[in-house]
Amino acid sequence: MSILLYSTKAIKCKGDGNTFTIPCHEVTTAPDWVEETDDYKLGLADGCLTVTDTQKKKIAAENGDLADGNDQEPPVDENQADK
Repeated sequence: MSILLYSTKAIKCKGDGNTFTIPCHEVTTAPDWVEETDDYKLGLADGCLTVTDTQKKKIAAENGDLADGNDQEPPVDENQADK
């Protein structure tokens, strides 16, 4: 199995004699063992790494629309909506 990832920073994941680099500003397919590395966990905690587990997130990542790491719409200020 593998996982789709998007990162705003290049991250080198090392584990069990393996090395995998998650490229910057690119959707990439990573092997499952990457999820167990400290580098992966730090990237998630830092907010620079997003798991693009849905087609919607994959398209948003490719378009650079995952700045906050999720695919939720921002709240609309009803006072400003008609202006």
